[in-house]
Amino acid sequence: MRPRLMLLVVGFLMLTQLLPLRANASEAGSSLEAERSKSGVTMVAGGRGHGLALKQDGTVWAWGLNNYGQLGEYGQSYDRYTPIQVQRLSSVIAIAAGNEHSLALESDGTVWAWGNNSNGQIGDGSGRPGLGHSAPIQIKNFSSVVAIDSGANYNLALKSNGTVWAWGDNSFGQLGDGTTNERHIPVQIQGLDSIVAISTGTEHSMALKTDGTVWAWGNNASGQLGDGSTTHRYAPVQVQGIHSAVSIATGGSHSLALKSDGTVWAWGNNSYGQLGDGNTAEQHAPVQVQGLASVTAMAAGVRGGHTLAVRSDGTVWAWGNNASGQLGDGSQINRSSPVQATHLDAVSAIASGTSHSYAVKSDGTVRSWGLNNYGQLGDGSKTSRFSPVPIAAFNPVPYAETLLYRFDGTILDFDQHYMLWKRTGDTMLWLYNRADKSQVMVYDSYGSEDKVSQAMLSDDGVIYTLVYNGVPVSYYWKQGKVLHRWEGQTQYGTNEYPDGTVVYTLYGTTYLYSTREGKLLYSFSGSGKLEYREVVFSGPGEEQYPYGAWYRVDGGALYGIRI
Repeated sequence: MRPRLMLLVVGFLMLTQLLPLRANASEAGSSLEAERSKSGVTMVAGGRGHGLALKQDGTVWAWGLNNYGQLGEYGQSYDRYTPIQVQRLSSVIAIAAGNEHSLALESDGTVWAWGNNSNGQIGDGSGRPGLGHSAPIQIKNFSSVVAIDSGANYNLALKSNGTVWAWGDNSFGQLGDGTTNERHIPVQIQGLDSIVAISTGTEHSMALKTDGTVWAWGNNASGQLGDGSTTHRYAPVQVQGIHSAVSIATGGSHSLALKSDGTVWAWGNNSYGQLGDGNTAEQHAPVQVQGLASVTAMAAGVRGGHTLAVRSDGTVWAWGNNASGQLGDGSQINRSSPVQATHLDAVSAIASGTSHSYAVKSDGTVRSWGLNNYGQLGDGSKTSRFSPVPIAAFNPVPYAETLLYRFDGTILDFDQHYMLWKRTGDTMLWLYNRADKSQVMVYDSYGSEDKVSQAMLSDDGVIYTLVYNGVPVSYYWKQGKVLHRWEGQTQYGTNEYPDGTVVYTLYGTTYLYSTREGKLLYSFSGSGKLEYREVVFSGPGEEQYPYGAWYRVDGGALYGIRI
């Protein structure tokens, strides 16, 4: 499925000569930058098999596994390989993803949840299998929230008064209320105040106090609570030796703290090297991650056993489990000390799913890598990636492709470099060079009845068809010469449309309809046709990536319809 459509129909120029549309540079530049700002991503979150993104305009987008409706598409449970917008949300400031459920925090301090509710993680008071929600619902009587996080099947929320609240699965005391009782509505964690940050793992939790100390509770089988023991704790206990923490992160069964000096400390399960201390020995108290300084952010894979960190220079470093390429170093080799993820710089935010990872760049674009069996990388495929790839839906399209050309004839074909058009009356066929604005004549009937019926660009030339006494004859033309001639060919192939997109005409009106989105995307009346083309773009330091777009060809005019 291609990126979502944003219709941008360019105006019409009534000219008899070839003329590209030119806009006021300063006005166009400012409006385009404003549009980029609104569409940029600020935050990402990873679940077991799905991903979430928060845009600057307050909307939430989701992709990947959707078996419990965790993508927030009402009444649907289809997996999505590219992002779709979550319904009912428009002013979100934070997001979180659990195993098969999702959370959003709105600017008014309310919390919204959707997806699996088998352990009460939606917070609606039911908590029975089969009563999940495929679209967000508000958690009632719960407000003044400033931060959220989701564990495997439970959640934490931090209120503006520094208290922490929890709900969902409580098998190991991860809700911190002194019991192992499942909670279907939020309950306050006792003995915690002055909290500034929270973090959830598979079955254990952490909180950071204003004094820089870290507190933990829940499953402690691998020492992930950092209190020097392997005893499960049903209420918060203090992590040993951490007094100047500024950030925390919780993985499946390991934990991390970022100190004010930019160093990272880790403890708990280390079977994949996820503690980053150069070995695979379990640690029940914090140890320093080797060779890593100037860190500004961290993320840990729930269940997957890998860890990510962003340094002040915008580079991403990773260590631990790499079976699915979730470290992003181009390999599948586990790492017990940090390695740099490839092709990543200027990163402002990161997130980890079970065996996949995300990074947000400072320009609001998103990269993903790792396991992709449910489409959780959002790149339109189910192919796992060992190095970061762009999620095209969040990558700004070069605005040069918002275009209009008009000829005194009809445009037949076009690509990034050329346009093929025939003059009114079908007597002449012209090839126009978009780069230098020059053109050459491919065919002229010279007064004969042999008019052009079809024409298209080939890889390195032009193929066109003339009709002699009702018999089509086709020609292959290149650099001013006809190199081949054959009879009978009238079709040159078809374009593959984006998944779920249908074009049809009824009573003189042409419609572009998305079966995936269930809505009409574009329509026009009268003559003309819609063409879908895929071109390849690249930017400074970026790998090339394909981008698909629809165009309307009508009466010699070419309209760009933004996708």
